[in-house]
Amino acid sequence: MPQQQEGETSKVNTIVRVVASPYPFLPEGYWYKGGAPRELFRRLLHPLSPKLEVRDFDLFRTEDVGDEYDHALALRYLADDYEFGHGVEVVEDLPTYFETRDLTVNEVALHNTKLKFTERAEEDLDSHCLRPTRYVCNAAGEPLSQTFCKAARFYSEGLVAGVEWDLLFLTLPKSLRLFDAVLNLDRCYLSGIEVAKRFVTTLKEHDFFLEAPEGIDGLVWFVEEADKQLPMRARIFRNLPREVLTAIDLKQRG
Repeated sequence: MPQQQEGETSKVNTIVRVVASPYPFLPEGYWYKGGAPRELFRRLLHPLSPKLEVRDFDLFRTEDVGDEYDHALALRYLADDYEFGHGVEVVEDLPTYFETRDLTVNEVALHNTKLKFTERAEEDLDSHCLRPTRYVCNAAGEPLSQTFCKAARFYSEGLVAGVEWDLLFLTLPKSLRLFDAVLNLDRCYLSGIEVAKRFVTTLKEHDFFLEAPEGIDGLVWFVEEADKQLPMRARIFRNLPREVLTAIDLKQRG
């Protein structure tokens, strides 16, 4: 099992592999990031592993490429996020892209048949390890709250689908922001309520939000806490399933 290297350099070496991409081709200079290239590469390394759902496409381009296609591509592939002001990510160049990812397994990019990745991404996707990069850690090695919540979501999605990741965080955040937790919890609902329950359990197993109950009551608890502490709750929870809404209604009536 790979070990996280404290104080590793931010400079990364990349490798290019020609692949048969199942995704629509993009204009020159635009790349897929996130789930699409990550899952494509993971399946190349583990062809018999259960498939993990890629729900949406995330895109980026480098600064030297004009923004001619930004709007059209965002409308086509990023409609939900684009509505909230998140479109095509623009980075200075490809080295900058690879040096500014949150998890090592996200150090992957895909342009049509060209899959570009770091050695760390290959190593951790091969061994199913979720670990933060130095970019999102402070001097003490403590990662961002959002990074841990995202990794916990990946872990939970995988566990329910039959893919067991290792959460390789040698140092945990001192605390988690409620906003980060509910944002990722809402994304869990897209994969099913069991993933959402597993996400809450994972947070509790790492000593976060211990006051949250298990099961459906824990999901209701996060909605109630968001109502109390986050004025934009209605804009965060966009995917609440019927079971949670029913449980909230019954509790309010009771």
